[in-house]
Amino acid sequence: MAVATQLGTLGTSTQSFADWVGSSNPSDYYAFNLTSAAAVRLHLSGLSETATLTLENASGPTLDTITGGLNADAWINTDLAPLPSGTYYIVVNDQNPNGSNGYNLSVATAPLANTAGYTLTASATAVTNIAGDTLATARVVPALSATPQSFTGEVSAVNPADVFAFTLTGTNTVNLVLSAYGAGDVPNFTNLKLLNSNGTSLQATYATSIADASISTQLGAGTYYAEVLPNSTAPSEYRLSLSDGAPAVGTAAGSNPGGSIATALDIGAPPATGATYAGWAGATHPDDYYKLDITQTSIVHLDVTGISASYSAELILRDISGNLIDQAGATPIFGGSLVTVLTTGTYYLDINNSFSTGGTGYSLTASANIINEAAGNTLAAAPHRPSTAMSAPATPTISTNSPCRPPPRCRCIPAASPIRGRWR
Repeated sequence: MAVATQLGTLGTSTQSFADWVGSSNPSDYYAFNLTSAAAVRLHLSGLSETATLTLENASGPTLDTITGGLNADAWINTDLAPLPSGTYYIVVNDQNPNGSNGYNLSVATAPLANTAGYTLTASATAVTNIAGDTLATARVVPALSATPQSFTGEVSAVNPADVFAFTLTGTNTVNLVLSAYGAGDVPNFTNLKLLNSNGTSLQATYATSIADASISTQLGAGTYYAEVLPNSTAPSEYRLSLSDGAPAVGTAAGSNPGGSIATALDIGAPPATGATYAGWAGATHPDDYYKLDITQTSIVHLDVTGISASYSAELILRDISGNLIDQAGATPIFGGSLVTVLTTGTYYLDINNSFSTGGTGYSLTASANIINEAAGNTLAAAPHRPSTAMSAPATPTISTNSPCRPPPRCRCIPAASPIRGRWR
């Protein structure tokens, strides 16, 4: 191995790292030295997808490999077979072909003496609940407008729902968007429901690590509720945005992006707050291409809404060479979304509508949140970390603030729906 993040000579002081691996960055490498025989302890936590933790020696053979995942940490402990002095490598490898997988890695050595005593420390932190978990205790949202109102929170086994109430004074289109909170945490299959005043579900969808969830539908005057629910007992952080008014979309006669990579509309680096574009795709102009220039590794959100009834569209993301990175469908009520980690470079988004007649306008919102990496993603360009040798802490601390990145998206269109869409 030529290059890795250099940890120097390991001591009994725990070194901790928070980073990510994913489709565009499948492996992170770390190198360390031992000046004498030692028991090495490696702990990989905070995973939301399957990943492997591997320990190798300088000549390459694997000494141990452990697989971890959501709610399943990976540990390598050489207490029973101490490592001799020399150079070793740690490899964190993502096993999920889509999306991104955050992780926490701790590395330390331990005394070779066999000790049986231990100290257990327990603590409790109150959960902040930003909204009630029933219709009666729902958080009241001020009158909706075209400007989205956003709320960030967390749902879990101890806070099983956040409910938001809003009132319409007349018939209008309501837009709900559930997405990842911040630039690194993503919902753990976080569910979103739209309820009427009696609590009956009108629409339901969910967000994952590679797709935001959206509901855009016309409602009459009355009181309605947006309900956010976890899909499991694991905590799910989220951001919910509410607005009204039909999205501004393009027309067949309007000025639309180019129909090929060569004529793509250059939108540069999307801002963290998002930028919106109106377009149209159909029989006479089936493809709209957008050019994105990512200046730093970022989590990129690409969301399409405003699809016309009885139509659908496809979001297709490609690299500078035209190779497919990811794709997703878009439908009138649920829209379409891609959420992915992109490294520095040029990318192209194609909004495709292959219907033989007619077409649909749409609204595209693009945003990018920069990720600060702690470790290099190749063996050649990793930051150097000086060696340390400090006394071991009396009580190791294991983080439970795990970012969640669940499996691929799926959008379910009810059998009775007239919407032409597809399973994702």
